[in-house]
Amino acid sequence: MNALIFFKKKGLIFISMSLIGVLSVLAVSAVEQGLTDQAIRINADTMISRQEENQVEFSGNVVAATEDSVIHADQIIIHLYTENEKDKLKVEKKQNVRKITAIGHVKYISGQRKAFSDRAVYTTKDKTLVLTGTNPKVMTGENFISGKKIIFFQAEGRIFVESGKEKRVEALFNTTDKTD
Repeated sequence: MNALIFFKKKGLIFISMSLIGVLSVLAVSAVEQGLTDQAIRINADTMISRQEENQVEFSGNVVAATEDSVIHADQIIIHLYTENEKDKLKVEKKQNVRKITAIGHVKYISGQRKAFSDRAVYTTKDKTLVLTGTNPKVMTGENFISGKKIIFFQAEGRIFVESGKEKRVEALFNTTDKTD
């Protein structure tokens, strides 16, 4: 079985009409937050909407792609805010996506930029991406940085790389590497 979801800026096209509530909230949220001005297409072997848990889970060979980037993972879970959480945390009313979790063989590609990890968690409120696992690594051309945990603080334009007992921070900065 192959689940296909297609998010588009001015609408939502999908296979299962029974999921219109959760998925339309998700699509509208992505557009309103300015996460992308392009379509986001998600392909997976299965998709499960868990309204009681406020999440949508895509499993099995998941590929989420925009015009200029793609993420591959074994599983991607999109966690949504409840109205009570929005009020309590003072989150904007139009913000619906709380967190996006990619699990298993995570690979992100955008041009020459690539990231690899066992797990990636993006939190929308603080715009933080955390890569963890055996050997999380971020590459641009031949340049790379790796460690036990890599944290991108998007709002601050800052990256923190943490070492572990068996994995020290490693980086290669090739000044002659031409990157876009």
